[in-house]
Amino acid sequence: MGEDRVFAGDLFLDQLREELVQRRYRPLRARKVETPKEGGKVRLLSIPSIEDRVAQGALKLSLEPIFEADFQGGSFGYRPKKSAHAACEVAGTGNGATDAAKRARRGTPDTAKLTSSRATAPVLDPTDGAFR
Repeated sequence: MGEDRVFAGDLFLDQLREELVQRRYRPLRARKVETPKEGGKVRLLSIPSIEDRVAQGALKLSLEPIFEADFQGGSFGYRPKKSAHAACEVAGTGNGATDAAKRARRGTPDTAKLTSSRATAPVLDPTDGAFR
């Protein structure tokens, strides 16, 4: 009891932090892996090392709040906790493709098409980022 234990993960993080702080960190070459696709083609994947992934994650955690503050509320691309589904919900269109598929399975008519002679798409207001 009372003995201090040092874990390999702690040493790894301490060493990586020190390299980053002292600007000595250099990313390793990504491992290249080919995965088969249809028609005999291959997809080339680049797999970063664990230390590179940890460094990327730390950088993301540091920079994300800075850039997130500049985005408008109606901007949904490549943002945390934002998605195309959320953009459709804000626009009032729901998830159109999924909703249509669900209605088709249930045999429910599309009431929007029945009640409207022509569909209108929402327009993004650049002043506040809301859809109208």
